Amino acid sequence: NFLSKKIHGDLVDRVVIRKDMILITRSGTIGNIVLTPEHLDGWTASEHIIRIIPNDEIHPGYLYAYLSSDYGYELIRRYTFGSVVNEINTDQISQIPILIPSKSIMKKIGDISLKAHQNWSEAFELENKATKEIINHIRNNSK
Repeated sequence: NFLSKKIHGDLVDRVVIRKDMILITRSGTIGNIVLTPEHLDGWTASEHIIRIIPNDEIHPGYLYAYLSSDYGYELIRRYTFGSVVNEINTDQISQIPILIPSKSIMKKIGDISLKAHQNWSEAFELENKATKEIINHIRNNSK
């Protein structure tokens, strides 16, 4: 399935997600965080997700680890508003103070986080491969 830029205009650019983009749920259950894995690069996600694109100054793995920590979660949730459906917005997320350690510490933490996510992506792909093998086995042996 694809979105047409001709029909959907700039919406396509606003909903697409890229590898190492940090996604934060912004309404309903707020503050769930995902570091976009490679296998989801180019997919789309709803507007109910805040997208963070780390700049060159901050390691995406470090920023993910920071925001997904108990401390980061509390920093995100402190901005919650709404009476029926909890919400946060991009302006509030942009106000979260980020502790910036030395480059070497940031790289060490960030590389560990990225490696964990790479392993998760590889496990996801292997699990899908195993599932396909089972389906093929069932189809070939059920005739």
